[in-house]
Amino acid sequence: MEIVQALGSGIESSKRVIAPINAALISSDVTRTIVAPDRQSDILIKPKQRLFIRDLIARGKTQINTIYYVKQKSFTNNANTVAENTAKPYSTIEFEETTVPVRTIAHLFKASKQILDDFSQLASLIDMELRYGLKYVEEQQILFGDGTPVQT
Repeated sequence: MEIVQALGSGIESSKRVIAPINAALISSDVTRTIVAPDRQSDILIKPKQRLFIRDLIARGKTQINTIYYVKQKSFTNNANTVAENTAKPYSTIEFEETTVPVRTIAHLFKASKQILDDFSQLASLIDMELRYGLKYVEEQQILFGDGTPVQT
């Protein structure tokens, strides 16, 4: 077996170097004994959607099971350019009172205490996945939900 490599820097270059390959350098038996396997300590996780909608809303606490609030029902934007000393257009906005029940978002993983004690990185990963799962469903409820379970 030979390696053929073109040398030169121009389009018209035609110089070639031919070098024999030593079979021992590409033998799989040699690489198994010389190169140790590379074991990564990290756990690869699936990429996640960035969640930020919840950060745009003020947080609050409640001790009751129903929340009463006012929400915007409609808005008509009549803003426009107008000539000086002429009537300005009026826009309209309507609000309504609304009530919603307080809901719990929850989920669990099964894992033995021993594996979580012995493999702290796994415990951290599970904790991260639990928190992300809650935040993801919370964001889906904020954007599209009505308090009923959301299909993920």
